[in-house]
Formats: sequence, C-alpha cells, structure tokens
Amino acid sequence: MFSILEITILAMVLSPASADFMCRQREDASVLCGNGLTARLIADDTLRFSNFVDVHHAEDGSYVFSNGIRATRSAAGGVWFSTGLSTERRSYNTYDFSNNTVCQLVMPDTAECRRTPPR
Repeated sequence: MFSILEITILAMVLSPASADFMCRQREDASVLCGNGLTARLIADDTLRFSNFVDVHHAEDGSYVFSNGIRATRSAAGGVWFSTGLSTERRSYNTYDFSNNTVCQLVMPDTAECRRTPPR
C-alpha cells in the first residue's frame, strides 16, 4: 500500500513543476493532485498515474517506474531517484528535496509539496 504522502512525492517526481500543489485522497480511493496528475491503486504494490506511468513498490523498498525511473530508499528514510533528485526525511511526515521542495502530510487524506527559498 502507498500512503498519501508517498503518492504526492511520486507525483512530484513525475511532474517536477515549480508550482506548489496538493494531493487529496478521493472517496473512490483515487488521488487527485493539483499538478495535473491523478493516481489509482491497481494492485497492492502498484499505482497507475494519469500520465500512464505505473509505479511498483518492490520487495526491497525501492520504487520501480514503468518509464525507467528507479528509486532507492535508505535506511534513514531518504530516497534517491535516477533522475538526480533526492529527498531526506526531516520528520515522520515531512521530506526535504534536493530541488528546494518540501513535501509533507497536512491532513490524514491530504499532502502538499511547496517550493522553499534556497538555503
């Protein structure tokens, strides 16, 4: 299974626009994101996004994208994507990305990604 925060992070990786956006779980179990993507669980370990990219949750904790992107999780909770993007967990519900984006859970069914000023 995927959490709403995971889905939001994956949506950001698939459409890394500079604008802030939110993703919300809908009553039909799909997820609608403000960056133009929607996602639906098609198996316990696979999501399908509206841009026709499937993301599989591998047994080793990595993510495998049908468009060739690969992602590996670290023991500390960070994720490295083959696109060069990486993220580190700041807290249980907040991730900082290498492109100055912060993604976090804001409600049980809603997560957001927003740009922050460079450090």
